[in-house]
Amino acid sequence: MNNREQLIADSEHWKAIVDNSYLVGLGIDWSNIRNVMDIKAINGGFAAALAQKKVWVMNVIPVHAPNTLPVVFERGLIGVYHD
Repeated sequence: MNNREQLIADSEHWKAIVDNSYLVGLGIDWSNIRNVMDIKAINGGFAAALAQKKVWVMNVIPVHAPNTLPVVFERGLIGVYHD
């Protein structure tokens, strides 16, 4: 797979999880949620899946993980490295 195909697959994966679990299955009242932190972000797929919600998602890339922060930035998302 090339990078574009991987991003599409990642986005579809996280959209399915968010739609089937986070938005309905867990009973979260999203009207009370404003900030979310993805502490093991890879390509920002979780944040992209929540793009239609009024939440702010911080993507955290572990310092020992592959350098994917530029991918997060290219998707128009925010993120940081952290150990």
